[in-house]
Amino acid sequence: MVQEKTFSIMPKPKARKPFWQNFLFVFLLVLLCAGIGGYIFLSMRISSLQKSNRELDAAAKAVQKQIKTSGLEREISEIARITGDFQTIFANHKFASNFLGFLRTICHKKVQIEKVELNARDFSASMACQTENLRYLGEQVLILNNNQQIKGFEVSGVSVNEKGGVNFYVSLSFDPQVIASK
Repeated sequence: MVQEKTFSIMPKPKARKPFWQNFLFVFLLVLLCAGIGGYIFLSMRISSLQKSNRELDAAAKAVQKQIKTSGLEREISEIARITGDFQTIFANHKFASNFLGFLRTICHKKVQIEKVELNARDFSASMACQTENLRYLGEQVLILNNNQQIKGFEVSGVSVNEKGGVNFYVSLSFDPQVIASK
């Protein structure tokens, strides 16, 4: 027996894919598009954030520099003020120790100074002195009288001590240059 092949004119319906395959295909296609779109969006967002981050860093550095500069300016002005104060102090400073060298030049070698009271504000001094006799006292008065840096002096309290020596007091005013800074 020979079998015959039959042809049919009517097309057969195509086998339909199950619904879940179509749904999965569309879902994966949407997911792929969302991933590509998200990638593009995030890369643009990252670049704009990096740009704004660089701008903020530059602004922060400028502000820090300005703060340091203003802080340095304040510190420098404070140092300048303090330095100015010290300059004024040093300019007006009186070297009382210079008076001892001055005493060495105006004191007779036979006169002993027992006590000195120096008043640097008034440029005056009081001294308790002792010598062997009245002759040396007279020579001391001549030395004081001939010195250009002594403005005025007064000898007082002349007395004879137990050993036969002479005690006396000298009050003098002197030129401010004697104790002025050099």
